[in-house]
Amino acid sequence: MAASWEGPEACNGALAEVKFLEQMLAEIESLVRQVVPEAQVAGRIKTYESIVAKAKRIDAEVSQIHDKVGIRVIVPRTEHCFVVVNKLHTKMDPVMTSYDDYISHPKENGYRALHTTLRAIDSRVLEVQVRSQKMHRCAESGSAQHGLYKSRQLVMACASS
Repeated sequence: MAASWEGPEACNGALAEVKFLEQMLAEIESLVRQVVPEAQVAGRIKTYESIVAKAKRIDAEVSQIHDKVGIRVIVPRTEHCFVVVNKLHTKMDPVMTSYDDYISHPKENGYRALHTTLRAIDSRVLEVQVRSQKMHRCAESGSAQHGLYKSRQLVMACASS
């Protein structure tokens, strides 16, 4: 079965999200490089499936999920994570009810990072994840990767970074 075309409204919405992502990437990368010049900054527009999953996880309607854009910052060392978030919170508008410190309090599977939500000038919000290079390796291919945290040794190795 062929995918149905949802019309110009869907296309315009997607274009608006791409422009928003590009604008936020440029702004955040500029701020981050002021404090950690070697940081890597990347972004994505979240999939509909991930938005639905988040809505279910927090018992909300899909229309209530506003952070449809995510940015990831990868820094050399753990202490840089806190420096970056401090810079972002100082220069942008953080949503203080949406800040998670998984570095001080790692998830059960060993996942470590800082998550924060920022409000842009036009009131749209985006999620920013900040992790060290080692945290990123563990999240992408180690114990914190979905479904791969059965090995207790791997969890401990990532949790000790």
